[in-house]
Amino acid sequence: MITRRALLASAAISAAAIILDGSLAGHAAIAAGSAKPFIALFKNPGCGCCEDYAAYLRQRGFTVTVKETDKLSAMSTKAGISGRT
Repeated sequence: MITRRALLASAAISAAAIILDGSLAGHAAIAAGSAKPFIALFKNPGCGCCEDYAAYLRQRGFTVTVKETDKLSAMSTKAGISGRT
């Protein structure tokens, strides 16, 4: 069973991955007010919560690409996100 701490840490890592992987085209579209940003959501393989979050974003008009990786800890460290909540 996933703990609240693990869920919150995973959400923080996913949010950082989304922010860090934003495309220039997506940022330009937002600046022009014409579209929502493109989102790359990095997740651990088999994480159902992340798939649910991707579906939530798609329902709200975002274009989401889900990327599986086993390196979320390294990515969050690089982004300055602590594993502690």
